[in-house]
Amino acid sequence: MTRIKKQQPKTLIALVVLCLFASACGSTSDGALDAGAEAQSDETTEVGDDAEDMDDMDHSNDDMDDMDDMDHSNDDMDGMAMGDADATPASEVVGADITKASFALLDSSPEGFEQLDGVATIARYEGTTITIEFTGLQPGLDYISHLHAGSCDESGGPHFKFDPDGADAPPNEIHLTFTSTPEGLGFMTAENDMAVADEGQSVVVHLAGQMSDKIACAQL
Repeated sequence: MTRIKKQQPKTLIALVVLCLFASACGSTSDGALDAGAEAQSDETTEVGDDAEDMDDMDHSNDDMDDMDDMDHSNDDMDGMAMGDADATPASEVVGADITKASFALLDSSPEGFEQLDGVATIARYEGTTITIEFTGLQPGLDYISHLHAGSCDESGGPHFKFDPDGADAPPNEIHLTFTSTPEGLGFMTAENDMAVADEGQSVVVHLAGQMSDKIACAQL
C-alpha cells in the first residue's frame, strides 16, 4: 500500500502532461483546419475570378464575331454599289460605243406617271456605263432601274447578268437606285468593269419594292 501511495503523484503528473499535450494537439489541429479552410476559400475566390474573366473573354470574342459580321456586311454593300450620281455620264465616256433610248410607259405602270419622260444612255467599252434621266416622276420617292436581257415588248424580260449562273445583284447585274426630287426629276449613273454585249437590250424603271409594277422601259 505504501508503494501505491508513493506512485500516485507520478500517475497524476503523467495524466496532467497527457491532457496538456492533447490540448496542445487539438489547438494545433483546429488552427490547421482553420488555415486550410481559409486557403480553400481563397482558392475558390480565385477560381471564381478566373471564371468571370473567362466570361468576359467569351463576350469579347462574341463582340469580335459581331465585328466580323459587320465587316462582311460592309463588304457586301460595297460590292452591291447601285450607282454614283457623280460618275462620268455615259454620254461623256470617251471612246465608247454610245446608245441612247427614250423611256416609254408600260401597261403595268401605276397611276400618276402619265407625264413621265426620260432617256437611258449606255456606253459600251472595256467596261459599261449606264445613265438614266427622268422628268415627270412622282416626287420624293425611291426608284430602281435594271439593265434587262429582253426587249420592251416583253417588259424587259429577265435581268441582264454577266454570269448567267451568278448572283442576282451587282456587280453581276447593273442596278441604278435614286430618289426623285420634289420637282419629280431623277438621275443616276452606274459603272461596271465588265463589258455588256448585245444581250443587254433594255432598261426598266419601277418604284423600289414594287418590281411587278414596272413603270417604263427604254429599248437600247
